[in-house]
Amino acid sequence: MSLEIMKCYLRLPTTPEIWNALAKAFCDGSDESQIFAMNQ
Repeated sequence: MSLEIMKCYLRLPTTPEIWNALAKAFCDGSDESQIFAMNQ
């Protein structure tokens, strides 16, 4: 991940918020096992 993109996500206050934002931006929802793993 580029530094510019990373800066946007590091401003979020909690880790779950970062993961949720990343999932929305980079996941199309077609790989349910990947989504499950990210939520663990």
